[in-house]
Amino acid sequence: MIIFRHIFILAISALTIVGCRAETESIIDRDGDDHPATLAKEIENPQLHKNINCLPPLDSAFDNLPAEVLVGTDVDVIGRFTSAAFTPGTYYAENGGAELSVTVFETESGLVAQRDYLEPGSAKNAKIYTDLCKKEDALYGKYLRVKFVKDGLLWLELEPDNDFIPTDVWFYLERSN
Repeated sequence: MIIFRHIFILAISALTIVGCRAETESIIDRDGDDHPATLAKEIENPQLHKNINCLPPLDSAFDNLPAEVLVGTDVDVIGRFTSAAFTPGTYYAENGGAELSVTVFETESGLVAQRDYLEPGSAKNAKIYTDLCKKEDALYGKYLRVKFVKDGLLWLELEPDNDFIPTDVWFYLERSN
């Protein structure tokens, strides 16, 4: 796993140096012992956030999105959630036995969000989103929208590369302590 981390760090560094940016990287953690917070500490740097071109632009990033939120196995409306300030950290939800964990952190290359999804009887599926833009209560990229709310966040992947993660409803995840 240490070799994998070093390869990942080198790949991120190479993308930064060349000026290329991939919107997402998919990773499947086969042995389950990798944790994004550990990875973040390894590549943390106080000089954060180069200027990146936010696509889509903020004024349209949150247009035409679902109005429903999956809270556990219940569905609620997005208007019932109170906005909160951007808060890096780890968030968690359980939906009918499936576990969804999201970690949002900052690196020298910018903001990163990693989603880990574990369906009973299946291997853990992880996806990392880079080149994210933020405003006071939200985080977004080409294929990701995140709204920070009281005690958690709302998570919506537009192209999750996972048949079990819907694109027509937000997930509510509680902040882990």
